Amino acid sequence: MTGLPSYRTYPLALWYGVGSVTPPLTREKYVGDLKRIRDAGVGYLRLWVNWRDCEPSPSTYRFEALKELMELSNMFGLRVIVQVYLEFAPDWLPRMFPDALFTSETGTKLYPQGSPGVCLDSKAVRDRAERFLKALARFLKSYENFYAWDLWSEPQTVQWVFQLGQRRSLYCYCDHSIRRFREWLRKVYGDIEELNRAWHRSYGSFDEVEPPRFVVLHYARENIDWVEFNVQKLKEDLKWRVDTVKSVDPHHIVASHAATTSLFLNPLYGHPDDWEMAEVVDVWGTSLYPKHAHRVPDPVVDGFILDAVRSSAYSHQKDFWLGELQGGQGVGGLKLAEPVTADDVALWIWQSFAHGAKGVCVYHSYPMMWGYESSGYGILNQDGSPTDRFRVLSKTAKLFEEHEELFVRARPLGAECAILYNKYVYRLLWILQEDTARIPSSAALGIYRIFFKYNMPVDIISSRQLEEGSYNYKVLIAPFSISVSERMARSMESFVSRGGVLLVDARFGWFKEDGWVDSEVPAHSLRNLFGIREACCRTLTTEGAVMKIVNEYIPGLRVGDSIRAWQYLETLDVVDGSAKVVATANGNHPTVSLKNFGAGLAVWAGTSLGLSYENTRDPGVENLVLGVAKVADVNPPATVDPPGSLEVRLLASGREKLVVIINHAQSEVRARLRISSSLGITKFKDLITGKDYLAESGTFTLLVHPRKVVVGYSET
Repeated sequence: MTGLPSYRTYPLALWYGVGSVTPPLTREKYVGDLKRIRDAGVGYLRLWVNWRDCEPSPSTYRFEALKELMELSNMFGLRVIVQVYLEFAPDWLPRMFPDALFTSETGTKLYPQGSPGVCLDSKAVRDRAERFLKALARFLKSYENFYAWDLWSEPQTVQWVFQLGQRRSLYCYCDHSIRRFREWLRKVYGDIEELNRAWHRSYGSFDEVEPPRFVVLHYARENIDWVEFNVQKLKEDLKWRVDTVKSVDPHHIVASHAATTSLFLNPLYGHPDDWEMAEVVDVWGTSLYPKHAHRVPDPVVDGFILDAVRSSAYSHQKDFWLGELQGGQGVGGLKLAEPVTADDVALWIWQSFAHGAKGVCVYHSYPMMWGYESSGYGILNQDGSPTDRFRVLSKTAKLFEEHEELFVRARPLGAECAILYNKYVYRLLWILQEDTARIPSSAALGIYRIFFKYNMPVDIISSRQLEEGSYNYKVLIAPFSISVSERMARSMESFVSRGGVLLVDARFGWFKEDGWVDSEVPAHSLRNLFGIREACCRTLTTEGAVMKIVNEYIPGLRVGDSIRAWQYLETLDVVDGSAKVVATANGNHPTVSLKNFGAGLAVWAGTSLGLSYENTRDPGVENLVLGVAKVADVNPPATVDPPGSLEVRLLASGREKLVVIINHAQSEVRARLRISSSLGITKFKDLITGKDYLAESGTFTLLVHPRKVVVGYSET
């Protein structure tokens, strides 16, 4: 964590303002609302700014509504984060620049309906947007209570467009986007003959190149390039927004936040890569909706999202915020989720803090009153009166304000284990005709679920970090890494040779980064690292296949134990006498192996471990993952008996320690907690209730009520 930024404040904010989701409010209503919010202890507002509302005609800027809210916020001592929406663009824009309409792969033009605006690949449109951003920056930067920018909410190539009953379209194929793609290819390949060799084409110049619009049976590289281009384009476009604003206002924090972690999203549909986007902002973030209308509540998924986005921000020495945290019931059309309770709001804030968030913005003050999410997500009632959720937000905000200096400084303990986010797998999904990222994301989530159960800190490391060698862990797990670059391969060899423990699973290195299959699996001569190569692999169409443990080389796995196979069952050829067989299947064919390489250990498992655990909670998979951690001498900083009954996260700032204990269950939990003696925590005080906890013989005895949190403070 060395080199991470240190801000002096902790913004616990509430979204407010008309946007497009609430009716216009009177000045009297503003005054009443803002007084109530500040009296509740909430010190930050997050305001909407729509381009459409601020530039009703070309070069005519109208900031009166924003001016009123900024002045009233200042009157009540509220600091302001401004959320900018270029996507809610002026209606004169598509009339003035019809050639910049978003265009699908079939040539269909997307005429905006308030959103998503037009394509900023048009220089003329971008110039207009740049003028607006600079005018807005000149207006806002002088306000004493202006705190930070968020310049892009949930970035995507085309945002918030839902075409009923149709498959998802690809974007953007307007002339401006195609021209930009050709320029990108020119930089990547340098010479048209290089591109022809890679794509198997016979173009005479880059001006002839057409982007792919579908998958052809025996072609791949052009599809991979198109996905990568769009990922990099999002990063470049975010950087352009940042640079534009900072050219006028270099002093305020500039942030952006994704809809969720990129591990859950198929980049084919214009979704960003967290590790790319975090590089170009001061603060990267995410939205978190644990009871969204279209998901099943799961605290492990919430932790996974938080740790993934935290990891992406930390990889660039940046902090991360929650740009949006659900404040009210999830509504999506006719779908109404389980109501959000007051306990939910407090628990979600504390879980976000425990996973390292340095800002939380609750969405939204009023419920949505228009459109698809009508009546959802508000923490106030529709008439603006407070709810129990708002009252618990008030209590939590006051506690954050009281301990702000500590909460700003305290950071999660460093992780010794990492799970790989492999961008090359995600870039291949189009070729493999996978519409979603369900398989690679579930594979990573399954591994994460094991670490979560045992309160073991874990980071998500990107393939880019791996290639650059910018990581320091004892254990690296690469679930469903069916594509591996040569730089990744060499980095993994170096990691293991220096003493690291590497765990991979079936079809590791099936593809190289360019989409080609090498002479064997794994690619890039990785047989030298593992001492094996793939003999045979098949997709499992029924449940029940198992791999039997035949040698006790990994702690926790005994001869006769089994590991349940899922997705694939792969048998191995042992090509190096120093490789050892751990498990077999199908008549004693090797399926799990390990090999000492330098000072470390490389372990291969011939099935998708994460998918197996995510679908079956197989104890054999759990024991394998925990055993690999044990080999590397990795132990959780806190253990709970019974395991999995409580989530425990530890944060530190010098001698000061925080022990965040969360009961996600709907029933009370009695448990025993042991904290590593190296941390020196023998007692702590709950900052929420004031209750003191004292360890007896190194063990804390806990009774935690349903959906409650203990925030223990200790100075060692």
